[in-house]
Amino acid sequence: MQNTMKKRLSFRVKSILLIALVLMGFTSLAQEGAQNTFIGGYAEGSYSQPLQKGVRYNGKADFQRMVLYLGHNFNDRLSFFSEIEVEHSKEIWLEQAFLQYKVIPQLSLKAGNLLIPMGIVNQTHEPNTFNGVFRPTVDNLIIPTTWREMGFGANGRLDCLGIDYQVYMVNSPLSYSDKGLFSANKFMRDARQKAAEAITSNFNYTARLEWNKVPNLKLGLSGYFGKTSSSLYNGLKEDQSSSKADSSVLGISMIEIDAQYKIGALSLRAQGVKSWIDNTSEYNKLTNQKVGSQNYGAYFEASVDILKLASIDTEKELNIFSRYEIYDTQSKVIANIVKDDKLTRNDLTFGLGLKLSSNAVVKADYTITNNKAKTDIPDLLNFGIGLSF
Repeated sequence: MQNTMKKRLSFRVKSILLIALVLMGFTSLAQEGAQNTFIGGYAEGSYSQPLQKGVRYNGKADFQRMVLYLGHNFNDRLSFFSEIEVEHSKEIWLEQAFLQYKVIPQLSLKAGNLLIPMGIVNQTHEPNTFNGVFRPTVDNLIIPTTWREMGFGANGRLDCLGIDYQVYMVNSPLSYSDKGLFSANKFMRDARQKAAEAITSNFNYTARLEWNKVPNLKLGLSGYFGKTSSSLYNGLKEDQSSSKADSSVLGISMIEIDAQYKIGALSLRAQGVKSWIDNTSEYNKLTNQKVGSQNYGAYFEASVDILKLASIDTEKELNIFSRYEIYDTQSKVIANIVKDDKLTRNDLTFGLGLKLSSNAVVKADYTITNNKAKTDIPDLLNFGIGLSF
C-alpha cells in the first residue's frame, strides 16, 4: 500500500513539474513574441423598450456582441489579423481573418475573410466609434453591416493625393438555397454568406476610396458590383442551361458616398447609398419574395461634445446627438409587383453618450420611426454600454 502511495505521489510530482515546464515554455514564447503578437477587442450590450400609447410591450436585454482581436506580425511586411465574435451570448462567428503582405509603402496585398469596404460603419463598427446604442438602420438594411466574405485584393495609401484605397474580388451573396434569400424588407441581409462554407457561382468586385487631404474632413466613395450565387447551379453540366437556376440569380450594383467632419466640439456625419438589382422579375416569379429593382438609404447626423463646448478640461466626452435616416428597401419595382409603402421609412434618433474614456461609453437614445403607409410603429427607448481595448 505504501508503494502504491509512493507511486501516486511520484506521478503527481512529475505531472506538476511537467505542467510547470510547459507553462514556463509558453511564458518564454509569449515574451519573445510579445512585440509581434497583439490582442484586443470590443463589446456592447443594450436594453431596448418599445413604447406605444395604449399598448404594452416587453423590453429586450441583449449582450449584442463580444469580439476578440488576435493578430501577429511575422516581419515588417507580412501580418495576420482576425476577429472572433460571440453574438447575443450564443452565436460564434469569424468576423475577419486575413493575411496581408506589404509590397511597397503604397501597396499591400490582402487575402482571407474580408470586410466589404462599403460605408462608414461596416469597417469601423466598434461601439465607441458611432453615436447611438445601435448602428444606423441604413447600415443594417441596405449595406448591410457587418458584411464580410472571402476574397483577395489590394489596399494602400497615396500620400501625394491624400487618398486611401481598397479594391477586392470576393465571393458573392447567396440569393437561393432551397428558397429565395433576398427579400423586399431585408434586401440581402439574409444572403450574406460570412465566409462560412460559402457557395460560389460568381465572384464580385468591390472598392473604396477615402480622401482626407483637408484637416478634420474625410470623404468616402464605395462601390460593389457583380452577380449573386445560387445552389441551383451545382451539378449542372457545362453544356446544360437551366432557366430555374438563371432565374435564381440577381445582379447587384451598389454605390455609396459619405462625409465626416469634426471641428472643436462639433461632429458631422452623412452617408448615402443606392442599389440597382437586375433580374428581379424572374427572381420574384421563382421565389415570391417581391424584391425591389432599386433601393436606397441615407442619413445625416450631428453631435456636440457638451464638456468641450463648456471648456471643461477633461478626457471624458458627453456627446449629444441627433440622426435622421431615410431608407426604402423596395424603392422601385417592376413587372406585377405592387410597391409596399410600409417599406418607405424614416427614423429620427436622438440621445447622448458619455465617454468615460476614449474607449468606453455609456449610451441612451430614443428612436421614432415612420413610414409612407402611416403604420403605427412603436417608438424605442434604448440604453447601452460599449467598449474597445
